[in-house]
Amino acid sequence: MYHEITQPYGLFYNLAPALKSGGRVGVVDASAPTAEHGTPPNLLRCELAAVGYRQIGFHPLSGSDAYLAIFAPPPDDSRPRPDAITACPQ
Repeated sequence: MYHEITQPYGLFYNLAPALKSGGRVGVVDASAPTAEHGTPPNLLRCELAAVGYRQIGFHPLSGSDAYLAIFAPPPDDSRPRPDAITACPQ
């Protein structure tokens, strides 16, 4: 669950170059405030976009308030420098 990650910007910054060419990242979480053990989809989109990822899919999971969001990583040469990443408002 994404909301359990303590340093999402660092994780996704470091993950991008480790992915195979054409690789994707899937995130499953509940559509709830972070204080209620979820991640609002707009917050997730903002945080991954801040590191250069592009959302390519969003799928609500039937029978719950959970979702699967799929992202394409940024090319290595277009990732923002760590000191240029701006945190999203909670």
